[in-house]
Amino acid sequence: MIALVVVGAVLLVSIVVIVIEARVMRKPQAERSEREQRFLRADRAVARGYQTYGRSVAPWVAVGGAVLGLLVTIPFWLEGRVGPALGLTVLFVVLGGGMLLFWVTVLRHRGPGSAWRQREDERTAAADAAGRPRWFVSVKAGWWLSAAMTAFGLVFLVTPMATGGEVPVAGIIVTAVGLLFLVLTVVQQRAEARR
Repeated sequence: MIALVVVGAVLLVSIVVIVIEARVMRKPQAERSEREQRFLRADRAVARGYQTYGRSVAPWVAVGGAVLGLLVTIPFWLEGRVGPALGLTVLFVVLGGGMLLFWVTVLRHRGPGSAWRQREDERTAAADAAGRPRWFVSVKAGWWLSAAMTAFGLVFLVTPMATGGEVPVAGIIVTAVGLLFLVLTVVQQRAEARR
């Protein structure tokens, strides 16, 4: 119960910050107060930190999680429980291999000083100057991310409930984040359509 209260509080604070972001982002740069400009600079610095984490740390956390997951499958294999062992092995190999492939083909080319980073900084600056909210690299990326998060969240929610278990907090969190990303994507898409 305490975990649900904490998760609810964090989500509520996140929604308040996002509403403030949207209100500030919708104003053209010339119309923003000094406080709003400071807020947006800090907000962009935090976003850049998240991007750095997502590019440099998160892939290796996912790969480490996949390796640990593979280690967890060893007792299943030793007990002869081939079905669960095979399913989990495939899941963790796909997770770890997919993250490595994503890092090699996409993420490692997006660091500081890269042409991609420079283009994104220019697009963000142009959106900020024009008063267009921008949370994702593109609307398409926002749709994909919100769909993936919502789908994973629903799987985390439905699977334990279908087997008679409790409603998992992780499923609630991931589903809520996916739906939040969906709203942000719609706001960004409308702002870009007005351009």
